[in-house]
Amino acid sequence: MSFSTYPKAHIGLQTSNLEAAIDFYTHLFGEAPVKTRPGYAKFLLNSPPMNIALNEHSRVVPSPGHFGIQLATTEDVIARKAAIEPHYEVETEMSVQCCYARQDKFWATDPDGNRWEIFVFHEDVEENDPQYQRTVPQAAGVAAQACCGPDAQQVIVAHTRIGGSGWSALS
Repeated sequence: MSFSTYPKAHIGLQTSNLEAAIDFYTHLFGEAPVKTRPGYAKFLLNSPPMNIALNEHSRVVPSPGHFGIQLATTEDVIARKAAIEPHYEVETEMSVQCCYARQDKFWATDPDGNRWEIFVFHEDVEENDPQYQRTVPQAAGVAAQACCGPDAQQVIVAHTRIGGSGWSALS
């Protein structure tokens, strides 16, 4: 297999259990890592072009946001969901209006709490669905609408775990 698609995004994730993370990402991406070493694994994807490195650490904090992969069709989303769903819990959202776009998607969470959104974009829209019309606490004095992200409590907990104090470090 050739890994000649460039540019290629790189994401380095810490994991508390490398074996569990390799299993999750193998199901999510539909392919095995190209390299494994003690405490390390690397996935090189051509579609989408990404280099995902997993590094085992004793102290891991999940991302307060999420990662995503945009696919070409609803059928692609359904196929990817079918590959991971027998092994991991997924949340399905079909024909939702989120982030001012109509999308079909599912969410899966890795063993360390990192959320992945696998979706197809259909069209831009002017409004989000009501479940996405929530306001998160003020960050640097400005309230913001939350969509496609954790609720405010999850962000506060994750930020506290990494030694933050208040919202300023998140803005």
